[in-house]
Amino acid sequence: MKKGILLLFTVVSLFTISLSAQTECPAIISSSFQMVNSSLDPCDRMISFDYVNPTSDEKRINLSVFVDGIQVINECIDVPGENGVQKNFVSQTFKACSASFIDVSISPYSGKSCTGIGCIPFSRSLNGST
Repeated sequence: MKKGILLLFTVVSLFTISLSAQTECPAIISSSFQMVNSSLDPCDRMISFDYVNPTSDEKRINLSVFVDGIQVINECIDVPGENGVQKNFVSQTFKACSASFIDVSISPYSGKSCTGIGCIPFSRSLNGST
């Protein structure tokens, strides 16, 4: 009986720690996610999204973009320590024409690097024409 209570306490503690760590991560505003097309070249694309830092500590977000299985962007984005301020990020330009398959992953981190265990990522897979 004591082992069962100890196990239950351990699971509840880990779940609570995990939830509190998630609240310290930058929040990605999923409704703001866009693939921006260039007016000059229809194959030039950029990723745009908004985020909010829930604390006054500096954080990071990792943006990974794959086009037809090849990574074209892997960027660790600085998130300034501005508590509750919504910011916008626009990626560098990458090539993806209308027949391309694009996989985007935006992973927030609660620390000052894009390594270690991240928070729940925002992912989207798209055809290049969207």
